[in-house]
Amino acid sequence: MRLGTRILPVAFAAAVALAAAALPGAAQASGFGSGPGPLPTAPYSGFNPVLARAPYVTDLAQTSAVVTWATNPDIHGTLYYGPLGNCMASSVPVTSGMVTQVRVSPNPPSTYPTRYDYQSSVPVTGLNSGTAYCYEVFGSGDTAVDLLSASQPYGTFTTLDPASVNSTQPLTFDVVGDFGETSDRGSNTPASVNSNQAAIDSLIGSSQARFLIAVGDIAYNDGGNYNYGDLLQTGTSVGTPNLTEISDIFGPNYWPLTGGIPLFAVDGNHGQNSNVLTTWPESGTASSSGGKYTMEQYSSVDGISTASYPSDWYAFSSGNVRFYILDGSWTDANVGTAAGSACPYTAGGTNCKIYQVDADTHFLAGDEEYQWLADDLHAHPGGIKLAFFHFPLRSDNATQDSDVYLQQDLEPLLAQNGVGIAFSGHAHDYERNTTAGPNTILSYVTGGGGGAIQPVAGKGCSPWDAYAIGWSYSAGKGSKCGSATAPTSDAQAYHFLKVTVLGNTVTVRPINAAGQEFDTQAYTFTPPMPTTPSHVTASATSPHIGPADLECLQ
Repeated sequence: MRLGTRILPVAFAAAVALAAAALPGAAQASGFGSGPGPLPTAPYSGFNPVLARAPYVTDLAQTSAVVTWATNPDIHGTLYYGPLGNCMASSVPVTSGMVTQVRVSPNPPSTYPTRYDYQSSVPVTGLNSGTAYCYEVFGSGDTAVDLLSASQPYGTFTTLDPASVNSTQPLTFDVVGDFGETSDRGSNTPASVNSNQAAIDSLIGSSQARFLIAVGDIAYNDGGNYNYGDLLQTGTSVGTPNLTEISDIFGPNYWPLTGGIPLFAVDGNHGQNSNVLTTWPESGTASSSGGKYTMEQYSSVDGISTASYPSDWYAFSSGNVRFYILDGSWTDANVGTAAGSACPYTAGGTNCKIYQVDADTHFLAGDEEYQWLADDLHAHPGGIKLAFFHFPLRSDNATQDSDVYLQQDLEPLLAQNGVGIAFSGHAHDYERNTTAGPNTILSYVTGGGGGAIQPVAGKGCSPWDAYAIGWSYSAGKGSKCGSATAPTSDAQAYHFLKVTVLGNTVTVRPINAAGQEFDTQAYTFTPPMPTTPSHVTASATSPHIGPADLECLQ
């Protein structure tokens, strides 16, 4: 446990304005509004026709990783891998136990022709930490060839660095939330392509980040396998309602453009089913940290109906950083008798009720996830600690507002145990929040990965809201809080975060779909105080970070 730790945030470059120049080499298309549009992208192409989902990496660790892809039909191919420059040094043949059948066509079968893809998830072990590897995916029989595009016949990943609180090894990772929707600037049709999401995925792919953390709501509208889709399935106007959100993750315009970057997935209120667990395998990381990554039955909380939902919470370390991937979400469909009366803007509504059930299920003292988190925080007293969960601690979004229940039940535990920053989604906008008093922490809302962007400040701006931006399609204009400049196009509100840790400094660089970097901030965390001996009882204190703690880097 860290005692008396003080965090010194440093405003970097005086908050780069939204009118900042685009990243080098970025060409721009016209946008929705008068400002710049999303960077143009080209769909993934040139792959073998049996490839249904382009390969990607999960469960990244110091000495292992999992590579996942899908084919149609069911062929048990081979994964080749090796250090950069020798991608076929080793091989792992796909066996039946590595393959999951996924139905990517919607129900009912009488309306929609059945299509099954076959997902292969192949563990790769015996790797070296902090080392770059490449891999190639081969079919079998007549397709015993590289299934990937000839222009990019292999994927890459770099294993995590050895864990040490004294490490000074630099680490860059990305954070994105609320994505997987085909809506194109507010209009959703069977043929629409979400050009903003495509730009974000492409920018993530070129960000040179080690891995990506997704803070929930992946694949709208319900995290179904038809939402995740594949390289061939498209939307259709057949049926009622029209099915438009097809292949909004694994379609050729989206996830393949990330290059299969290693992903650690947080669950959201959309997609409370087993698909998040099977699509993004993380069981090795969960097991090694004493966490969970499984479906479990929930009951007897706030009058909810007994049902099975994902329990997906775990931690991992790379260098001097400890990452906490938390289950901070709940389904809209099962709120029982929860009153949801504590929220500033949505009291009594479904949004506030799911906040209450989530907190009562996961983060009351004695809840399994809460106790695991407390134990792991105590067991890792030094270094940088960062937390990731779906519902936002603080939010000036009128329909997805602040989660007061997490402020009461989760935030003090994080603050008292040295967690520096919380990253969340749920609200489809960007927001950077300062601390709000004792036992509070810095927090970001990053819900701009592709889900239809929303306005901020619909019911005002809060004093802890340092910088927030959003967009209203109905009003056709941007909105802002704090020191922000209102966006002049929707592309300036869609975004992801590029985060770099170097020693005790954490730098957060938001990048929008137009390729512009904005509101860059650097936070320097003071070294931890000596830990309290095990036989001494002490209470940790969390400092208030006020304006006097900020200064500009020159």
